Amino acid sequence: MVILNFSASGIAYSGTIQVIIFSVLPKFMGRKACFLLTSIIAMIGFVVLYFAKTATHLIIFESIEGVLFACQITICIMIITEYSSPRYRGIFLTMKSASFMWGVWVSNAIGTYFHWSNIAVVGCVVTAYIIITTLNWPESPYWLATRGRLNECRVSHHWLKGNSDESKKELANLIERQTDLSRDEESDSQSLRKFFAVIRRKTFYKPILLSMLILTLYNSLGKMACTVYAIDIIQRLTGSESRAYTIMLVLDGVTIIGVYMGCAISRYARRRSFLIVTSGFGIIFLYLISMFLYLVSSGLLDNYVLVCLFLLLCYTVTVSSGPMIMSTSLVSELMPLSNRNMFAFLIGTFSNFIFASFIKIAPFLFTKYGYSATFFIYASIALGCFILIFIHLPETKDKTLLEIEKLHTDNNPKKNKIKKQSEVPKE
Repeated sequence: MVILNFSASGIAYSGTIQVIIFSVLPKFMGRKACFLLTSIIAMIGFVVLYFAKTATHLIIFESIEGVLFACQITICIMIITEYSSPRYRGIFLTMKSASFMWGVWVSNAIGTYFHWSNIAVVGCVVTAYIIITTLNWPESPYWLATRGRLNECRVSHHWLKGNSDESKKELANLIERQTDLSRDEESDSQSLRKFFAVIRRKTFYKPILLSMLILTLYNSLGKMACTVYAIDIIQRLTGSESRAYTIMLVLDGVTIIGVYMGCAISRYARRRSFLIVTSGFGIIFLYLISMFLYLVSSGLLDNYVLVCLFLLLCYTVTVSSGPMIMSTSLVSELMPLSNRNMFAFLIGTFSNFIFASFIKIAPFLFTKYGYSATFFIYASIALGCFILIFIHLPETKDKTLLEIEKLHTDNNPKKNKIKKQSEVPKE
């Protein structure tokens, strides 16, 4: 467990540092070039892993691969939200989360049945494919507009989203909005004063506080902690190491199925409602697991392994189909058009830090208080976040980034309807 704790949290803490770099670079390099850079760095990391012979080599690998944690909460969010239309943006964001769990399942399967260095081979192949395909991408129309490259912006926007009336209206609003933002940035020479002015705006502090709540909810539901320490948890529940590996792979497979179920449902369901319903059930199952383990440890109930595994299965499906994919989706959509780099830096730092901290503290809680109390603590933190999200989170489904940004200037976004794209007045 100590090795798992160091490995999982080490990459995340490394990513926290690299978020500083990769939340600033996209502003100057563009989205495409910055994503290529992170892919090349990731390739170098997998090469280091393949030839690793000592613990020092693994530490170097983890330090390099922190770029993936930094990238997925900064550049990837910018790319998906800026490159995709509102109609398909949600499904792309949820598919992004699904691909992460495929990586976990494939890595666990390789580590169980083959030599661990084969994980590096798969990583190199996938990264090489990403680099080749990225070379054929256009640059983000949002970034091109802020640079005053309007002809390139139009070409890129048409390439990505077509020439429909809806697309043309979005492009017109985009050019006007982004060029205004660019002029504002150039005219403001006092960066410190600007920083404090920005963080006081509702369009900045409201989405960032909501994003922090959503990320805390997801991490406090404990899915990633259970994934990282699955072998140890299942082995203690079943008393069999060989059975623990098999159950771990089954639960990973169920997680992937749950993620794709969530992707399909999210295509039609409202974002806010779907997150609330699935998170609510996840919290309930987490409390039930805690209660079951307490009754077993107190001798009030026999250790029915199948009952515990059934509760774990239900918990896995509800959390993987909802909070696991919707957290990234909602955070991405809440990211304001203005000051995206500052938002990416703050939320990226917070995301990696809280992920690493929950992973880091889990073994201490398991050892000090036991599994029952740990699951109870996690569920209680999640419940607090759940209540605040239920009160304050607006609906973002099928809204453009401009419309979502306008939601945060409304004191009661749930009661007041936002105009559709065709009705948004030009500012």
